[in-house]
Formats: sequence, C-alpha cells, structure tokens
Amino acid sequence: MNKRKGIAFLVNGEKPSYRNNMFLAALQMKGFTPILFLRKEIDKGTDTVIRAESDGMTVFTVKILGGKGSNKRYGDQLKKILARIKGSTSIVIATHLDHLLFLRKNKQNNVSVFYDLTEKSVTDKKIAIKQLNRAANFTMRTVEERILKSIDVKGISLDGSMGENKAKYAKICSRVSRILTVPPATYSVNEEDAANIKKNLSGKRVIAALGDFSNWDDLSDAVEVATNVISCYDDVFFLFIGKTGLERDTLNETLASNDIKGRAIFLEGLSYGKIMAYLENCHVGLVFYSGSPGAKNSFDDLSMRIFSLMQAGLPVVASSESETSDVVKLSGCGLLVDTSSSVEFASAVSYMLTSPDKAKLSGEKGLNAFKNSYCWEKEEEKLTSMLR
Repeated sequence: MNKRKGIAFLVNGEKPSYRNNMFLAALQMKGFTPILFLRKEIDKGTDTVIRAESDGMTVFTVKILGGKGSNKRYGDQLKKILARIKGSTSIVIATHLDHLLFLRKNKQNNVSVFYDLTEKSVTDKKIAIKQLNRAANFTMRTVEERILKSIDVKGISLDGSMGENKAKYAKICSRVSRILTVPPATYSVNEEDAANIKKNLSGKRVIAALGDFSNWDDLSDAVEVATNVISCYDDVFFLFIGKTGLERDTLNETLASNDIKGRAIFLEGLSYGKIMAYLENCHVGLVFYSGSPGAKNSFDDLSMRIFSLMQAGLPVVASSESETSDVVKLSGCGLLVDTSSSVEFASAVSYMLTSPDKAKLSGEKGLNAFKNSYCWEKEEEKLTSMLR
C-alpha cells in the first residue's frame, strides 16, 4: 500500500470510541498519518489528546453545540483539516451524515472518502424509528443516498448493527464491507490484578453476565436469572459486567432484596484486560442486551460481548431471536434460549453447570472460532483492503 500523507478521521463525541481507536491503530500500522477530529471541545491536557499526540496524530477539537457561531467554528475547523492535507493523497473516513454534507460542499480531487456507518447514524432504524416518523426517516435515507453518490464515496463499512443494510448500500457503492467491532487476539493483564481476582474467585463456579444494565428492567431481569440459578447451587457466584448508571448502595440493596448479596457483584468501568482477567476465572458466559423496543434481554446486533466470552473460552448462553444466534450456531459455542423467560435462561445455565464436558467443548469451539474468524486481526484485513 502506498503511504498517504494524511488521513482525516472524523469522530463524533468527546473522545474516540473503541471502534475508532481500532481503525486508527490499523491505519497507522499501514503507514498512514491520522488527523483526529473531535467534535467536542476538550482540555488539551486530557488523556485522550495526550495519547493521540504521542502517537503522532494531529488533534482538532471544537465545540459545536451551544453558543453563537458554533456551527461556523465547526466548519472552520473542518476546513483546517482539509487545508492540512491539501496537495497530498489523503483519505477522509466520515462517520456521520453531516460530515458527508461538508465534504460535498468542499470537494478536493486528492481526497478519497470512505463512509463508516455506525450504530448511532441517523439512518440506523432503531434510532430513526424512535425519533423520526416514517416519512422523515425515508427522506433522510434519500438524502444520504444522493450525497453518497454525489461525492463518489470509495467504500462503505458497516458495524455490527447494520448488517441488514449491506445489500442496500451495495446498490450505491461497489465496495461495501461489514467490519465488526471485535477484540484483538491478544490483550494485556496486570499480573497483580489477575492474581487477586483468581484468589477472590477461587472455589466458586462463576457466571459472567455481560450487558448494559443501565435500564432498570434489564437489570431486574438479569438479577432474576441470577437468583434462580443461585438458589439451586451453593457454590455459584455471579459477575454482572457492564454499565448500570446506579449508585453502589442501590445496587447492593437490589442484591440484598433478592437474597443474593455476597453471591453476586456489579462491575463497570473496567479496562478490557481486567474484564478478561475476570472472564478467565469464569465457567459460563451470558449475554444480556436490551435491543429492540419492548424486547426483553434481546440481542439484535453484534457487539463485543459475545466475542469477549468466546475469546475467554467460555460456553455461552444467548438469545435465539438475534443475529448473535448465527454466531453461536456456526461456532457451536453454546446454547440459544428465549431470553424473555428468566426460567428458561436459568435452566440453560444450570445445564452448562451440570454438563462440564459439553460446556468445555462449547467453550473450546468458541475460542477456535474467535481466533479463526472473529478477532480484530481478521476485521483489520477487511478494513485495510478497502483502502488500497
């Protein structure tokens, strides 16, 4: 691949997401020099900026919401990015529709545009259905399509929640690839943390429940599953790994009211290495996800959760009504259940606990599938091949 002199990677938010960071790292390894654009003004001394600049990135930040002239400042900063890469063969990876609008207005012959359609795009059906009526949603999709064609987008990548739209975008652009947000095959674990975690969980059969528990109903559903399982086994311990948005006292009260305090804990804000240190000491992995409106413990897109459990070699219990079920079926890594039923969910966990040989085999199959098909190294190949 020929080295480009610059890349503008346009990021929405106050810091790059995990997906953005993986993209940037992959491009740097291929000889690109990224320019990181943060659509929120932050202190130049923050870890995000320090890390980016130490990696050789030029960082632009701007506050776009609130205040007179904020939209003009946004446009001015984007123009600075294009001025920076003027005269060189460069790539802009646009992550939002408004980036495409700007790029159409400020066309440059030397700039190739790629569109990374993330789950938070205005065209995402889950977001659009909630916020826009059908007519407005159709209009936005039409506008997006026209803009993509007008600026000659060189490639479109979709994340885990946009798989159903691959065919639609293929009609607009010949180079469409679904790039999953998955973990790399290797990770680092602090040895002291690993030793303490192993000591604390020793002698327990540990169940890891991964999910977003910030919705009270979802949290209650997960606790109900844990309560059903714990009531049957004296040595079972539950780890709820994921954000809750609740105070520690509230979480402890929830566990106490279900008579499982001391048999379960909530963990959030952990580094990936520390999450894996916990998973290395677990016996079964559960995937909890609140996806489509009205669904209970559904998992209708592909995220890091299922792949992290596979990476840890754990047998998995997940929803049968989801795209995750395809991964479970193809890999043979676990059981699929109607997760709207806490009893059925708990029964599947019990099966894994009482069938250790089958559980071990499922975990091994999941690990092999992760290494061969679902690790970031495989997705990185798809990404960089689109940019050749």
